[in-house]
Amino acid sequence: MSRRTPFALVAALVAALFAVALAGLPGAAADPRLGQISIVYDIDIAGAPVAELTLDIQVNESSYSIAGRGGTVGLVDLISRIRFSGNSSGVIDDHAVRPRAHSYSFTERGKTRDVSLTYDEAMMPAVVVRPEFTPSYERVPLPVEKMAGTIDLASQFLTPAAPGLGLLAPGQCARQFAVFDGRLRVDASVRHVKSAPSASLRGVNYKGPLMHCAMTIRPIGGHKEGDMLSKVAEKGEIDVWVAPALGGKVYIPVRVRIPTPVGTAELASRVMRVTPVAQAGLGG
Repeated sequence: MSRRTPFALVAALVAALFAVALAGLPGAAADPRLGQISIVYDIDIAGAPVAELTLDIQVNESSYSIAGRGGTVGLVDLISRIRFSGNSSGVIDDHAVRPRAHSYSFTERGKTRDVSLTYDEAMMPAVVVRPEFTPSYERVPLPVEKMAGTIDLASQFLTPAAPGLGLLAPGQCARQFAVFDGRLRVDASVRHVKSAPSASLRGVNYKGPLMHCAMTIRPIGGHKEGDMLSKVAEKGEIDVWVAPALGGKVYIPVRVRIPTPVGTAELASRVMRVTPVAQAGLGG
């Protein structure tokens, strides 16, 4: 295993798939606040700790914001120290998130890159990167029009409930979305596997209603053929367990299991605190 493999794996799984997206802009004052969700994830690969991610999610009736930070831990931190943080906010429209602004800062071995995305009404992001990404002919081209209709990395952590469906209805899982991080786009499709009115997971600090979903990802552009992200996509479905929060208004992932060429990567909630404005929330 090369010296850079731990970083490449963390970057592909966390930055490109689930986490390196973070944030924190307050909702509009006129938008009634539903509550806040604070969650700390441990990220392991083949049972070994590699990173930690902390998110503070504020949910309003029609908007949201996410604040967070994270980085490598343990041996990986000694080999390739990574820290990340950022900002993201958007609106909730037709039981879907629509980002308005997102930015993140990523530091590895003392070198920092800042990325910001500002969205128009068509969800087309204007991208600013400092310093700019190094051009590479090895990357699959991503036409500008393929950036439209995408969401940022952080926003995929929040799924608004579909109206008219039960708390654990299969339709609450089923969705399709596209993620763009400022360089690459990944399309995702999610299906329902199983629901439980009360369940707990080993290593996860949550007990209550739970849905097991399965996600398939497909890199569209900006990635390199045969890179870690491509190999993860080829491995098959990613298992995602989501819990309802704030009276079933939204769903939050409490565990994600990703098959990789070097073992299963797992993102698991170690701390989850839900603070509803009205006492109708779920969570631990």
